[in-house]
Amino acid sequence: GQGWSSFAVAGDQAITLEQRDDQECLTCYRLSDGELVWIQRHTARHENPLGGIGPRSTPAIEGDRVYATTATGFLWCADRSTGDVVWSLDLLELAGWDQTAFETAAPWGYACSPLIVDGLCVVSLGGPESLDGPVDGSAARSLVAFDAASGQLVWKAGEDQLSYASPTVMTLDGQRQIVSVNEKTVTGHQITDGRVMWTFQWPGSTNTGANCASPVPVMKDRVLVGKGYGGGSALVSVTQRESVWEATDVWRSNRVLKTKFNHTCVDGEVGYGISNGSLQAVDLSDATSFWTQPRRVRVGQGQVVLAGDVLVLQDETGDVVLVEANANDYNELLRIPALDSKTWNIPTVAGRYLLVRNDRQAICFQLPAL
Repeated sequence: GQGWSSFAVAGDQAITLEQRDDQECLTCYRLSDGELVWIQRHTARHENPLGGIGPRSTPAIEGDRVYATTATGFLWCADRSTGDVVWSLDLLELAGWDQTAFETAAPWGYACSPLIVDGLCVVSLGGPESLDGPVDGSAARSLVAFDAASGQLVWKAGEDQLSYASPTVMTLDGQRQIVSVNEKTVTGHQITDGRVMWTFQWPGSTNTGANCASPVPVMKDRVLVGKGYGGGSALVSVTQRESVWEATDVWRSNRVLKTKFNHTCVDGEVGYGISNGSLQAVDLSDATSFWTQPRRVRVGQGQVVLAGDVLVLQDETGDVVLVEANANDYNELLRIPALDSKTWNIPTVAGRYLLVRNDRQAICFQLPAL
């Protein structure tokens, strides 16, 4: 099925989202042979001339539950073994807009993957740009949290519009918190009630030069964010002094880590990210570049994940490329002909299995034993 989702894996189950005609589908495949185990359907369709068709988030697995959000903002909690729906919600209805209004503000569809933390299911929310805010009169719209077991609303918080990034849990200055990249800001939220503890400006526009990359923790008490569309990256120190939180730039640069769809993989003080179409290794202490992937082998607007000492790249044209995670030089270890068309999906590494997919194919590779 169509879409830019990736696989979440648990045991012998590989779970993803896809579009089949007018149905947004949550699907589970058997990892060992690709057999469809179960499918859950919701009647809706997202389509954009530039962004393509179908879901663009990846499900989250927690114990025997699967949580997933479709491109039209439908949120599922399903039983991992059977696919039976435990609870479901319409996020657009909760935010107070219809699909037409939503896709005017966010033309590339709902892209946030659920964050499961401390018994909560946390996702971005958004809402119409109006003086009254969402339908319940609240101005809060950056994030919303539900009880992960029941789907009951626990809190809504933040006043910035949603982006295409997913919230992340970090420990900053000794406190676990949720960090969210929004349309124009990055915010830190208290987990229990969503209260905004700190914020810094991160300009963007969800219907044009959008923020897509999720925040990443770096070293101690630092947050790294990046973006494409001529952007770059920023490293921000987040600390608490006498109960007051402060977010202070360590550096901002439009020369490195212009991560459009991917976010930077961090290995100590080295960051690896696809910057304006080429993999780049950067010294995160001062934003200087160690090396940039040669133009003849650039991966375009693909994806990258770090697995041990190897970077697994998904080339935009479909190839899978394994690169040594080494700041000294770009060293390509292996290039695997895989998918044969445009691929924006993140590769999944699960033990010895490597799963890749795009909007028309899925492949599972078994890697050699160490």
